[in-house]
Amino acid sequence: VCWQLFGTSLMLKLGGIFSPAWNVRYRLLALMSLAVFMLSAPARALEAVDLELLLLVDVSRSVDANEYILQRDGYADAFRDPAFYSGYIASGRYRRIAVSLVYWSSPNFRQVAVPWMRVDSSASAAEFAAAIIRGSATSDGTGKNARPFDGTTAPGSALAFGFPRFFDNEYEGLRKVIIVSGDGPENDGISTTKARDEAIAAGVDTINTLPIASETLKGWYIRNIQAGKDAFTIGAKDFPDLPAAIRYMLQRTLSPNR
Repeated sequence: VCWQLFGTSLMLKLGGIFSPAWNVRYRLLALMSLAVFMLSAPARALEAVDLELLLLVDVSRSVDANEYILQRDGYADAFRDPAFYSGYIASGRYRRIAVSLVYWSSPNFRQVAVPWMRVDSSASAAEFAAAIIRGSATSDGTGKNARPFDGTTAPGSALAFGFPRFFDNEYEGLRKVIIVSGDGPENDGISTTKARDEAIAAGVDTINTLPIASETLKGWYIRNIQAGKDAFTIGAKDFPDLPAAIRYMLQRTLSPNR
């Protein structure tokens, strides 16, 4: 009986709230309070990292299958090395970075091979290395010899595709850095210098470059792509020199003051 009386009382109260007799002013006040609560709810916090690093890797037609593998495995081997984490990533304030890898060639040929991943240990660095191999797989499903595509060389389009990804991830880095590797100058796509300038204006701190195979190309990369604070270029004389150049590029990017 008590529960029946309690239920009846509650229904009467609720009926009063939603009845026409309830003052419209209080209804509006309730709606306004709800809106303020929703607007004041905290946004999702971004995870602090020492570095947000975007790797833009050229797989255009001038990069043959073996050269593509040298690039891919050069990055994978560098992250797989336990000394890379302990000697460079772990030396930062937060002891972690966020990194993503994108393949590019023609204006509309881009593939996010590895979405943003947190690297905060030797184990997670090795996981990123494994993700590079998996992320390059196409029809064969293994990533051993697969090549995502080839095409013309559009570094400007690659930059324009890549840099907005810094502002739509789960991380907030002390620095935002792009590394562009490739073996040829722009021959397609939007203006490289325009895309470079837009990236820096948007908040990218540094664009480092890794041109392959000629001093002439190195000069073009310096003039047209390299930009920002502490930016630098490391040239690889040819593809066999690429793994060592990649390793040094990553080490110097992680520790610019060394």
